[in-house]
Amino acid sequence: NNVMKKANFKSDLQIKKVEYFALGIVLIMVFILGLKKLYSPDIGFHLDAGRWMLQHGKIMRSDVFTYTGSGTIYSDLNWLYQIFVYKIFHWFNATGLVLINSIFVTLSVVMLYIRMRVMDISKFHLALLLLIISIVPFPMEVRPHVVSVLFLNVLLYVLELYRFRKVNMLFLLPIIILIWINIHSMGILGIVVIGLY
Repeated sequence: NNVMKKANFKSDLQIKKVEYFALGIVLIMVFILGLKKLYSPDIGFHLDAGRWMLQHGKIMRSDVFTYTGSGTIYSDLNWLYQIFVYKIFHWFNATGLVLINSIFVTLSVVMLYIRMRVMDISKFHLALLLLIISIVPFPMEVRPHVVSVLFLNVLLYVLELYRFRKVNMLFLLPIIILIWINIHSMGILGIVVIGLY
């Protein structure tokens, strides 16, 4: 019996090593694929908006950049993201923006993997997921939707922990929503997801 247990333990250990190695390769690939030049047409606006808000110490409530639309009422749904990317750009230039964006994309994949483990998804489906992630060209440009994908994964992780493992971290949900909804308008999706659960 002891010999069988040791053999099974070694076999499980080898499988885990292969799994983590495969995950590591995928994460490296995702990170490298995320290292793209700044090509989003919105990034200039986000940086200018972040700079303006830090200079004036308030959130933009009207259009301050368009000559023909100056003073038009404007609801800035990305203000927290804009301040964040401006500070990153100010400290580390465009390279910093690309790196932090790639880190966000990679963290989203990590969270997706963790969620699959929480739900006890089979090794085959985990392997299939890693394969898909490694070959599908996901949109990774420097925009707030990249952060939204990460927040969605974190929110689902909290919900799935409660549903599948009976671990109650639901008190984090209002904090996640509050931060997310001030980063990107897609934060409203979090409320919908909570309602569906």
